[in-house]
Amino acid sequence: MKNLVVLGVLVAVGTGILIGSQATLTTRSSTLVGPFKTGMMMTLSSGAVGLLVSFIVLALNRQPVWDMPARTMGMLFIAGALGVIIVVGMAFALGQVGVTAGLASILLGQMLVSVLADALGWGTGQPIPVTASRILGLGVLALAVYLLVPRQ
Repeated sequence: MKNLVVLGVLVAVGTGILIGSQATLTTRSSTLVGPFKTGMMMTLSSGAVGLLVSFIVLALNRQPVWDMPARTMGMLFIAGALGVIIVVGMAFALGQVGVTAGLASILLGQMLVSVLADALGWGTGQPIPVTASRILGLGVLALAVYLLVPRQ
């Protein structure tokens, strides 16, 4: 079980590296064409890649990749719609405060929602209680955001 935890952390760090790389490209694109165009084009690109991979999987497995309960499809649609708003918001925010402070702020927002999701058991199914150490961790992250925001 511990090997899976280590693997999970390593995959998370790798994913974080990809997010940081994407954020850098998003910020640069946003300065060239604006946050709305950046967000829309990134979303369209993501959709195109998703469709291509879905069709490849469909061709290889001969099973529909979208065969799932309607409720799950609804949740995924909402998550995808939120993704459009997220990318546009990221393109705007990172252009204002920079990649470092922007990603730290985004991470703080994610952690605030995640603590609630864990406490209610929305993520893993088993509730993870809100503890003083978790609250302290959020406070340290909020302090990090404060320290990372550029002063002008």
